[in-house]
Amino acid sequence: MFFRSKQWMSTTRTTVALVCVFLGAGRATVTADDFGPFTLSKVFIEHTFSYMELQQALPPTPAFASKNVTCPAKHTKGCTVLVETTISIWDVPSNGAMWEWFLVDGVMNEITVLDGTQGSIPSQRTVQYVSLPVQAGSTVTIDIQLQNLFGTAHAGDRVETIELLLN
Repeated sequence: MFFRSKQWMSTTRTTVALVCVFLGAGRATVTADDFGPFTLSKVFIEHTFSYMELQQALPPTPAFASKNVTCPAKHTKGCTVLVETTISIWDVPSNGAMWEWFLVDGVMNEITVLDGTQGSIPSQRTVQYVSLPVQAGSTVTIDIQLQNLFGTAHAGDRVETIELLLN
């Protein structure tokens, strides 16, 4: 059984890596020259104290409320969205993992693997994400979701910070 779990995890990680490479392959290459220096425009913070029970193999569950972020139309160079999450998790088996999904406009932008915890002792995980450039005048919807791979894991205190940066 242990061998099959390890084999499944290895296959799953390889599949996720290939999906990320495949999705990333179609993106345009963006350099610092395309933006110039960033200027902080707005900050959105959500602090959630609710308890989440995450059952194995269920679809991803929203960790925070969806947030619409609008790049000002007058800023012709567009914007970048920086997202940072800190989530307290526990009961994630050492041979398992929890996935944190970062979605922009309902499309998976990135998946982060949150490693196992030491039983029922809460452990915080902090992750940062950067969106693709957002065109001036457009609005993007940011979603963070959690999905558990083995057993029953839990999430508690969660903080999401979204920064709108002018390119």
